[in-house]
Amino acid sequence: CEYMKPKISIIILNYNGWKDTIECLESVFFSSYTNYQVIVVDNFSEDESLQKIKDYCSGKIQPQSPFFKYNPNNKPIPICEFNNFNCQENYHELIGDNFSQCKRLIIIKNEKNYGFTEGNNIAIRFIRENFQSKYIFLLNNDTVIHPECIGDIIALAEKEERIGIVGALPYRYTNPKDPESKSLIFNPRRGNFKQIFIHDENFIDVDYVSGCSLLIADELISKIGLLYSPLYLYYEDTDWCLRAKSNGYRIITKIAPRVWHKGGSSINKSVMGSHLKMYFGTRNRIICTYRNSNSLDFLIFCLYFIIFVNTKTHIDTIKNRKVDILLPFYRALLDSFRFICTIKKEDGFGVITPQPSHGDMYFQ
Repeated sequence: CEYMKPKISIIILNYNGWKDTIECLESVFFSSYTNYQVIVVDNFSEDESLQKIKDYCSGKIQPQSPFFKYNPNNKPIPICEFNNFNCQENYHELIGDNFSQCKRLIIIKNEKNYGFTEGNNIAIRFIRENFQSKYIFLLNNDTVIHPECIGDIIALAEKEERIGIVGALPYRYTNPKDPESKSLIFNPRRGNFKQIFIHDENFIDVDYVSGCSLLIADELISKIGLLYSPLYLYYEDTDWCLRAKSNGYRIITKIAPRVWHKGGSSINKSVMGSHLKMYFGTRNRIICTYRNSNSLDFLIFCLYFIIFVNTKTHIDTIKNRKVDILLPFYRALLDSFRFICTIKKEDGFGVITPQPSHGDMYFQ
């Protein structure tokens, strides 16, 4: 019986990306594994995302994709909509048990952009309050999944109790046989990743799996907490995985192509987008390395960062005539080192640590 298989809750975060989101949703609804529910969290989109997603569910919009042929037979898809103020109320009292038994879409509307971390955390709290899901699957809205994707990663997660996080190695949407990245072994002395070598394995143990397709056991969340909210964007998945490993859990990635990722759809290619990448990428690399390394490794990282990363950043920005990007780089350095002076490494749950200054400056 399908419903004897572990229940999984899928979280898809949307921000001004309804075209990607409905393509992702259509691929999810093609899944051969059916004991799941889908939650779309809208992070205060400024376009028509909510209405377009509803139009997709009613069958008015048909997403096109090179990975599947649109299926009109599962429409309309029932919708249950919450805002993040009432989503912690009793779900079953609000919608009734009959609705919860059919395939449907749950939408949570945020009243502001909470970033990747808290946007997902809002849905995770909702799931843990109202469902008995054994696993939670974070899925980027700019991905498309294989019909066997969910079943394959669940099978890996069920292999043994100490497997806490499973990912599907993302492949490029535009080049479906090309892995997006094979750098999955964390180097605490550089704050970056070493490449894995893939042969004929079905899966491999790693330090990190991308948050674009990350399955985590609910039991593990009880032990290590939610995504670390102060990170907001970038390195939040790295921090989560490293916390899991430090608690004795294995991190596994599925090698075969099961997820195709467009990459960077929620961060546009404008000057603002490049500033966001520079700021949060730099700041969070430092914070994440500090939180997940010993004192000697972090000292070596600081020396490496000052000598090599700092120098390379200046050379690249001058060479490419993008000196404006140095301002968010300097702000990231200042904010990260201010921040690590205020946190304790044992603060894994991310609930008592103050936010770094300037963290929301680009969203005002």
